[in-house]
Amino acid sequence: MLVVQRANVKRKYLRILPGIILLVYAIVQLLIGINQQFDVYRLLPLKAYLGESFSIGYFHGWQVVGQGDEISVEPQHNWINDIIDPPIYSGSSLIITTKKATSSTSPGAGVEDRRAWEQGFSHYTSVKLPEMVIFGGSQWIQQAAIVEDTTLDGTKVTIEIMTLSTVHKTTDRPISLFTMTLFAYPTGFDQLNSQVWQPMLRSFVFR
Repeated sequence: MLVVQRANVKRKYLRILPGIILLVYAIVQLLIGINQQFDVYRLLPLKAYLGESFSIGYFHGWQVVGQGDEISVEPQHNWINDIIDPPIYSGSSLIITTKKATSSTSPGAGVEDRRAWEQGFSHYTSVKLPEMVIFGGSQWIQQAAIVEDTTLDGTKVTIEIMTLSTVHKTTDRPISLFTMTLFAYPTGFDQLNSQVWQPMLRSFVFR
């Protein structure tokens, strides 16, 4: 009798199993759609990265690669994020670099960056932006362009890049040029900038 009851339970389970699988699949697809539309990570508080000279916040689902004042903030790749992340995250990154400044003013630093850009990329098309922005208590020279670049495997890709440059003197180093470089594919750049990068940039402060 017990064997028969177990067999009946097993048959009932097998009958409803396809329905359970379809339900789980539908829920997963719904969550993916919601996240790709609204990016739910942005509802969570920013995590903080502390460098040698600055701090910056970044969203859950993103990670900091590097250390000190030389870092890249980029989407965190794992099997969950690779499924649910909005497509605009693909190929995107925010890079912060520092070097000794050859100009003591932010406008001078911006001129240096612009020259380097125009010489370093082919098919350089400037994007009009306000030339100067203020965050973290400093003036930053802002510029953007759509350029053609070549990947490591030789594939030519079109990307949009924005840089922000400022000079800053810390207590333990001479005047340094701080540059933030943000890049992504042009189709998703504006949305990524407004939804993700701008909140990160507004969190930036020199220490």
